[in-house]
Amino acid sequence: MGSRATVARHAVAAALVVGLVAAGGCDDGHDHDTGPDAAGGLDAGVDAPGPRQVVSRTVVIASPQLREGGLHLVAGDRVHVLASTAEPRLQWNVHAHVGGSTTVIGMGMNVATIDQWIDATAVNDYFLTLLPTSGSLSVAVTLELYGQAQYTGGLD
Repeated sequence: MGSRATVARHAVAAALVVGLVAAGGCDDGHDHDTGPDAAGGLDAGVDAPGPRQVVSRTVVIASPQLREGGLHLVAGDRVHVLASTAEPRLQWNVHAHVGGSTTVIGMGMNVATIDQWIDATAVNDYFLTLLPTSGSLSVAVTLELYGQAQYTGGLD
């Protein structure tokens, strides 16, 4: 009986710690609720350098046409892809061609915003593909480039 009670107390204590951190009750000097997703991104509370370059474009696309912007990254580079449009009629993906196949990094359908990080583990070209589901659509795109990442065109 004693061991079950001990396990239960530890489970409750662990749940309280997780709850405090999630609610901002942790006081370790930085914010746990900011920065890129948990897939290995930096915590925005840490003094990290900002982007080396910011590329902003407004792209007008008429269905069934698509626009594809290119990026060249080497291992350790990052790109933060941000985009918005007035209506949720945007289809998009970020992909790379690796070893003869297509690897999709992120995608969305019928959305009005994009907030996607690309983290390179090797030298590769990545592509941001934009396509309206219908009609004409104006999309404001921002690419925050970190490390040696390069925008190679296509959204101009």
